[in-house]
Amino acid sequence: MNLSEDAVRWAINHLMILNDSDLFPRPIELDIVATLETNAVSAIASLDLTQHEPGPSRRFIVPKDDMSYRAATQLDPLDSVILASLMYQYGSLVEKARRPVDEKTVFSYRFKPDRYGHFYDPNYSWNSFWTQCYENSKGYSHIVVLDIADFYNQIYHHW
Repeated sequence: MNLSEDAVRWAINHLMILNDSDLFPRPIELDIVATLETNAVSAIASLDLTQHEPGPSRRFIVPKDDMSYRAATQLDPLDSVILASLMYQYGSLVEKARRPVDEKTVFSYRFKPDRYGHFYDPNYSWNSFWTQCYENSKGYSHIVVLDIADFYNQIYHHW
């Protein structure tokens, strides 16, 4: 399995504009890939991904707020290019299999890459979810809110 050159080119552009993380500085390797873009695109597109061994990731503990921390991982720079390329190349297939936006029932990011390196539809965001919640709440006297963001990490898994 190989990546298209268009997908790799888009991924490099994406990583140069938006970085691979909002927690860490951009790895210098991505600057090198961008500088050598023509050769890098060709080399990465020619990789047989079924034989590719991912490089080591960088794992750190970073502040979450004033009183807590969370684990954060930064992929190997080549793997960041490969992952972004895969998302660009196959994202539309995943998007087609999802519930339609007009149902207003699923509010995770919607795949809509643009030339500015963005993956997702800027018109469909967290605010869309809250707007729909507000609309759905009309006519009720009480609303229950439950945040399960850290639920899985808090369960004891070893019996």
